[in-house]
Order: sequence, then C-alpha cells, then structure tokens
Amino acid sequence: MILVGIAYNTLVVAAGVAAVGFAAGVVGALCVLRKRALVGDAAAHATLVGVACSFLITGRRDLATLLAGALVAAFVGLGTLVLMRRFTRTRDDAATAIVIGVSFGLGIALVSGLPAWGYAESAGLEQFLLGHTAGLTASDAALLAGVAVLTVAAVAAGLKEATLVAFDAAFAAASGWPVAVIDYLLVALVAVMVVAGLPAVGAVLVTALV
Repeated sequence: MILVGIAYNTLVVAAGVAAVGFAAGVVGALCVLRKRALVGDAAAHATLVGVACSFLITGRRDLATLLAGALVAAFVGLGTLVLMRRFTRTRDDAATAIVIGVSFGLGIALVSGLPAWGYAESAGLEQFLLGHTAGLTASDAALLAGVAVLTVAAVAAGLKEATLVAFDAAFAAASGWPVAVIDYLLVALVAVMVVAGLPAVGAVLVTALV
C-alpha cells in the first residue's frame, strides 16, 4: 500500500540504486577487512578521466559507454597504484594520495574544459562528479541493477576464499591459496561497484558506499 501513487520510473530507479548500494556494501565489507579501504577512493577519483576520454573517443553520451570508459580509467588508476607500491619506495598512503590527486585534477580539468574547447555536446558530464539520481532512466537503472546482481553473485561464488584471505592472509598463503589473485579480484569488484555508483552519487560520494 505504501507504494501506491509512486511513479513507476521512481520505483525502478529506487530499485536499481538500492541494488547498487547493497552490492557495494557487500564488496566494501571485504575490502575494509582486507585493509584496502582506500582502494575505492583511488578508483573513484580516476573515473572522471575515463568519462571524459570515453566521450572524446566515441562521441557518445549513453550511460553504458561512459561507464565503460570510467571502468577502464579506474583500472588504470589502480594499476598505477600497484606499480608504485611494488617498484618504488613510495609509502602506500603517499602513492594513494598521488593517484587520487593527479587523476581527480585531470578529470575535473577535462570535464569542465570540454565545453569551452568546442565540445558543446559534453555539457552535463559534470553530473558524474556528484551524481544525478533523478536523471536516471529505467534502462539505466536496469543496467546498474544487473551489474550489482553479477557482483554479488561473484562474491558469493568466492566468499569462502575471500573471507579466509580477509581474516588471515598468512594462513591462506600457507595453505596454498593464491592470495594475490584473490586480492586483485576483490579490487576489480571494488572498481566495478565504484563505477556502477557514479550515476547515482557521483565520484565524490561513491566511496561512502564501498
């Protein structure tokens, strides 16, 4: 009875965003237990570059195309973070700060500068900074819900291994489990959920979900 009188599109969008929030919480819990909480920040702040570059390369503004670019940028940012940690003497927190600062600054410059550079069609991309839930269509919400369902299914399939690594990585490694691979898969799921949350809450606030 509570739902009577609520617009159909409102219900669809609410369901899609709720699914993203639930899936982000599932992945985020494992990420925090594994002491990888700042991974989501690094991925989120890199996404704006991907959104802008995706538009520049394809000329399209549909949600799937822009989110695909954001996902690639998130992976590039996280890959840079891993390389800095492994091959330099930069501390983890400093490496994370560098990735966040450089990628976010570049993303802001691109998104805000495109209209001034003659790309009038790019107007509105800045909505990915803080999100624009009310502007989601039913198909957009369905896309986000689908990503959320697949992410939760992936976590459920590897929950035993992920839990073992999260609580006792040393024992998992001694038992022969590929700890590094599980870590990378967890980070990849974090990146996916960060990107899925962009349309709803934006790059700045999505880290609160993951």
